[in-house]
Amino acid sequence: MRLSEPEQRLSLLLTELSSSTHLGVLSANLSRILEANDTFLDMVSCTREELRAGKVDWIAMTPREHIARDARALDELRSDGTCIPFEKDLILRDGTRLPILIGGVRTCSQPLEWTCWVLALRTEKEASAAA
Repeated sequence: MRLSEPEQRLSLLLTELSSSTHLGVLSANLSRILEANDTFLDMVSCTREELRAGKVDWIAMTPREHIARDARALDELRSDGTCIPFEKDLILRDGTRLPILIGGVRTCSQPLEWTCWVLALRTEKEASAAA
């Protein structure tokens, strides 16, 4: 099956977005991260092998105080197909937190899957705290 011209442009744009060195891009479902670009894996200090083995778990990286906001984002994905970008932290392996800005779009309804973009905010937060 051949992609239409708009589908080809969209595919190219998604490829370019995924190759960003500043923006993490990932796809996920309710249990784990399915795919991610190198930028996101570097942000969270995980390897592609760990990702392929299903060991990159967005739920485990989410602090308790952000669970309710994540639940709202999932509700938005289900109902609207997109979630309003929001700030949250990810807990890294060493116990430190990485502040991020995250937004997403639904890519499949059943089972629920989505694609997110992630912007690390650590540099901005540190600069703001130092000012």
